[in-house]
Amino acid sequence: MLKKAIVYVEGKSSSAIQQKGKEIDVIDNSDIENLPNSVYDEIELLDVLEYDERDNILDIVVTKLRHQGVVKISGVDCFQVARSFTNGEISMETASDKLLNGRNKMCSVHALRERLESQAFEIGLVAIAGFRYILEAKRP
Repeated sequence: MLKKAIVYVEGKSSSAIQQKGKEIDVIDNSDIENLPNSVYDEIELLDVLEYDERDNILDIVVTKLRHQGVVKISGVDCFQVARSFTNGEISMETASDKLLNGRNKMCSVHALRERLESQAFEIGLVAIAGFRYILEAKRP
């Protein structure tokens, strides 16, 4: 049976968490270290990289994945927000809200892809819709 975890940031993650029919652990990002190592076939991170204070949060997540497990990461792409602001498509207030709003760091799907590829992950999907990105990668 597929073992899946959805990790979110309390009060900040933008995606609705609705999963049925699978064995799924839904946890706040502050509890991720309590998950068992090498157990999950899939881990989905909703805005976790931007809000989590730990610089090594992605490394922690990888330890929770089985080999050949998939990590799905979504968040706000800082370059998309900056591009929209400099093109006059959004106001400074909107850009500030998208980039800041309690975030500890900014992310770019392109930099994230490069980081995972350097760790031999197989990239399955990279997409941007509006300001948000999603990336899926398989652990070697």
